[in-house]
Amino acid sequence: MLRVVDEYLEMDNVNLYELAKLYDTPLIVFSERRILENLKSVNDLKSIYDKIKIYYAVKACSNVSILKIIREMNIGVEVSSIGELFKTCVAGFKSENIIFNGPAKKLKDIEIAVRLGVKCINVDSMSELIKISHIANKLGKPVDIALRIDVPVKSDGIAIKSTNTKFGFDLKDINDTIDFILGSKYLNLIGLHAHIGSQNTCLDSWVKSAEFLASVYNMIENRGIKLQHVNLGGGLPVDYAHNAQNIPSIFKPSVSDHEIVGLVTNVLRRNIGDIEVYFEPGRRIIANTSLLLSSIEAIKLKNGEKWIIIDAGWNILNSVRVLRWYYEIVPVNKANVKEFSNYRIGGPLCDSNDVFHDIQGESQGNPILPKYRLLPKSLEVGDVIAILDVGAYLLDLMNNFNGYLKPEVLMIKLNRDIVSIKSREKLMDLVMYEVNTKDLKEAYRILETLM
Repeated sequence: MLRVVDEYLEMDNVNLYELAKLYDTPLIVFSERRILENLKSVNDLKSIYDKIKIYYAVKACSNVSILKIIREMNIGVEVSSIGELFKTCVAGFKSENIIFNGPAKKLKDIEIAVRLGVKCINVDSMSELIKISHIANKLGKPVDIALRIDVPVKSDGIAIKSTNTKFGFDLKDINDTIDFILGSKYLNLIGLHAHIGSQNTCLDSWVKSAEFLASVYNMIENRGIKLQHVNLGGGLPVDYAHNAQNIPSIFKPSVSDHEIVGLVTNVLRRNIGDIEVYFEPGRRIIANTSLLLSSIEAIKLKNGEKWIIIDAGWNILNSVRVLRWYYEIVPVNKANVKEFSNYRIGGPLCDSNDVFHDIQGESQGNPILPKYRLLPKSLEVGDVIAILDVGAYLLDLMNNFNGYLKPEVLMIKLNRDIVSIKSREKLMDLVMYEVNTKDLKEAYRILETLM
């Protein structure tokens, strides 16, 4: 995917420095080849057990061009809102390949999903169950549902489970929930769903989650309901650290997809029998398919430390600020130099948290992220760096803080054609939905004077 030719970093045989100069930065670049490789790798998990089914978690990246590639590989989708449902339909997914998830489904959204005939609705609460029953009765149409279960298991990834989690049904409420379902004419309970956290590298938590779901399955079966599937959600981990040292294990997993999937399917089959097992990978499919190109806009020396200020910050990479996420950073030009220096890296925003190190952790003596990044000693203003493996939770979390425009998104196709899959925003986009017709005309006039 990435290699250095002469002084320049290439992705899929395309010179990234030339792309940066041609399209300007910040610039996001996806690799179609890597997306297809990841999809094949995830599909290969079905060789472990022939009743495994894969549903891509759309929240990781909902770009329509990317969704079309996923659809062509015969993988289903899991959506968490009517907006994601709409985008998957635009991308050509059939309703029977869509699972509708999420904790706050509106009545009108449920009706759309039921009319459409989605594969299954993952139910998060009794309130939602009542809504679905109301819509099913109104339409006189059976609805396939799965119960999201709050699994009391702690993961070492980005944990969903905690003592005050908002997701799913507690074990103590299962019997009352089953009573309601059995009393409904149109509700058809076909599965269980759980998700204990993203980037989960702990095998023990995967096993305990499967064991817990198996016990709930047997409890429900004893009430006379035969389920069709158990859905383990997402969480298959991705290597973000590469060769970096002293990085928390969450960023450099030591377990493989096959280990995780093999273990949990064995647990379920041993405790339940041959049942369909669903997985909902998102990050695993899309994270390492993309990088972010950013230009150096300033270099300074502060308190004896070298700083570079780049044109991309948490307005683009939201996970840096919210989750203190680690991304490998490498030079794009000057990519084969031999002399390096330690740099602090800051983004363009007027916010002291817009940095690529862990301010909070350093102040408390327990930083998660490295204090410095090793980059060429000869860096200059105008040089370009690449922030790697940014594909997951990027496009859908970008924002316009400080009035910065969202960048263009390109894809390198298999034949090396460069196509735009999301346009760079324009200044008018900042006010388009905030002003009336009169103000809009004035905005266009001001824009002409600025440009």
